Amino acid sequence: GNPDGLGVIGDENARTSTFTGAAGQTYTLRWTISTGSICAASAEDVQVTFNPMPSPTLLSSDGDNVICAGDNVTFTAGGGTGYEFFVNGLSEQNGISATFTTDQLVSGDIVTVAATNASGCTALSSGIKTMLHPTPIATLVSNDADNSICAGSEIIFTATPSGASVYTFRVNGASVYTGALNTYSTTTLPDGAVVTVDVASAAGCVGTSAGLTINVDTAPNTADAGDDIVQCNNASFTMAANAATAGTTGTWSVVSGTATITSPNSPTTTVTGVTAGSGDVVLRWTISNGVCTPSTDDVVIRNDAPPSAAIAGADISQCQNGTFTMNATTPVTGTGTWSVQSGTATITNASLINTTVTGVPAGQSATLRWTVSSGSCAVTTDDVVITNRNAPTPTLSSDEGDNTICSGETVVFTAGGGTNYEFFVNGSSVQNGAGTTYTTSGLLNGQVVTVRVTDGFGCSALSSGITTTVNPLPVVNLVSNDAD
Repeated sequence: GNPDGLGVIGDENARTSTFTGAAGQTYTLRWTISTGSICAASAEDVQVTFNPMPSPTLLSSDGDNVICAGDNVTFTAGGGTGYEFFVNGLSEQNGISATFTTDQLVSGDIVTVAATNASGCTALSSGIKTMLHPTPIATLVSNDADNSICAGSEIIFTATPSGASVYTFRVNGASVYTGALNTYSTTTLPDGAVVTVDVASAAGCVGTSAGLTINVDTAPNTADAGDDIVQCNNASFTMAANAATAGTTGTWSVVSGTATITSPNSPTTTVTGVTAGSGDVVLRWTISNGVCTPSTDDVVIRNDAPPSAAIAGADISQCQNGTFTMNATTPVTGTGTWSVQSGTATITNASLINTTVTGVPAGQSATLRWTVSSGSCAVTTDDVVITNRNAPTPTLSSDEGDNTICSGETVVFTAGGGTNYEFFVNGSSVQNGAGTTYTTSGLLNGQVVTVRVTDGFGCSALSSGITTTVNPLPVVNLVSNDAD
């Protein structure tokens, strides 16, 4: 039975039956068993309470329920004392907290909440469907293939996609440019700098690129290999290059010639094995670092061989001839040069061992020096004296005062001015020796006598001639007056 008369029993005579009542009401129901009029009926009451259902509410922190991927969205529920939040029907959070925060939503996800009241009744809210603006997929490249540059060099970064609303470039997390350009250039990156870009769409969604780590090599300082070094008969050299700045490396190398570098990375290394007389050896000092253009400077070292001993040849003495032919010895090592030390002379070609020398005045000497030089080594010298001697002054006289004689008459010619005398009659030698006189009785009329006088130096001169008139002897005829 339904003693309160406020509810509806589905079947009063059925042991099990439905009962419909009003929310918030408590009903007392009685179950009575009777057997007729004789026996007393048996009855028992039961109370049925209809608790009210919660009325769940659900709000989103994003007004239009359109977000960017990865955005945090907070959902706030109401109408209960406990809340179980669902995303697409899958439970994500259950407890007394009325808020649910997530950054994992994807486009089209539906969030609902089941609110439970103090009576333990639960009701499911309507869903909130969240849509996502597309987030730019940011990428970043540089114009340097290996992302290694030299300090001070320009590097250009380009972000994609192009045409986005705002690009924010960052170096080591600090913003260095924000604007509409998708490129950023700089010459001031530190070594190991990490460059990223945030690309914002028109809807405000931001994608961040992976970082590019840039290797920035210290620029080499200007190389200075030092002054050229020339030394004599010493195969060991000490270099004097400038030091490479910190972070860079200096290196010696042989450009030409033969040499052994003891410590190639030391600016003051010793260099050995330079053969004397082998000529110039060119060394290069290079300061380099990574991708930077190296700085170089060359230096010449030379180990000069000592010159050969100078041999100018024997002294030269000649008569009445100011032109001489020299006779020095060709040096094995070095270069020979003639020079005038004293006297008057003109050297035709100073570098020829057998040069001609002219202009030595008669009766004078000149001292010439043959100098053999070899680079930085001390020179060797040898002197030679050349003498242009005067010719002797010959004299010739006859004991016949007027140089007129009779045929067959003896004439004595006397010479002077030398140490040797060669007498000639009409150019034919008739006497040669130390004697100063020539005696003859065989002169013919008109014959000319001359003498070549030679002095102690071997110089000679021909005298003027003496022409002798030879008169014939008279022919004497003798006859008698007697015919027979």
